[in-house]
Amino acid sequence: MGGTPPGATSVSITSAGVMSLVAAPPVPSECQTLAYGELDSLEARIKQVLSGKADLGNDSPFAPVYPSTNKTVPQRHQDIAQAKALLAAAGKSNASFTITAPQYFEIPQYAQIIQQACKAIGLNVTLNILSYAQYYTGDNTTVPWLNADATITDWAQRAVPNQYLTAAYTTGGVWNAPHYGNPKLDTAIKAYVGAIELPTQLKYSKQIESILLHDTPAITSYFYNYLAAGTKKVKGYKPDAVSLINLHGVSLA
Repeated sequence: MGGTPPGATSVSITSAGVMSLVAAPPVPSECQTLAYGELDSLEARIKQVLSGKADLGNDSPFAPVYPSTNKTVPQRHQDIAQAKALLAAAGKSNASFTITAPQYFEIPQYAQIIQQACKAIGLNVTLNILSYAQYYTGDNTTVPWLNADATITDWAQRAVPNQYLTAAYTTGGVWNAPHYGNPKLDTAIKAYVGAIELPTQLKYSKQIESILLHDTPAITSYFYNYLAAGTKKVKGYKPDAVSLINLHGVSLA
């Protein structure tokens, strides 16, 4: 949009801003996961829609930026044959469904990539692109982002992943768009949120990440980077993806 102004610099920092696709029937989550999460190259998708300015997701809200993210959980990889086999086993070969998404930044382009990836294994996807206001208008029983069969939702950065977990993944969560519930996950999330020491958090985050990778009520493809502009005359300032301004230790050269 015109480039960086003279005397200014741009900074890209890792964040936990999330882009996720969630689905309810008619396509089972495990099939949806493999139809998209394992079908297409994650690196290629990120390069295509965000010029590489993002970190890979692994179908949970635990972004690489969080110290409590357990990085021993294996990264999902492409497996077209398994995707087709799961669809066939579920009786969903050549299934059709609609993805509803807002007209917001890269989301329509991201939706088209999903549509193309699903087509490659026989899923027929129709896109329903709404205005941002339409997508988020209504109560919890009518608002499209919580009630359409499949949706694409962007989540803003949080300092810790707790709100993602409790609101979007626990049984009956207020933002549980896939209407998903797993008692084992609920127990692990409660233990994680209550943990104080990092080793204990890592213990339960591994359980959470593993359950979500298996069940995959939502596909988390990437965590977009936070971009900030500044000047070299300012020393000690650290951009924050939560948009908080901390001037402690900041000075002018």
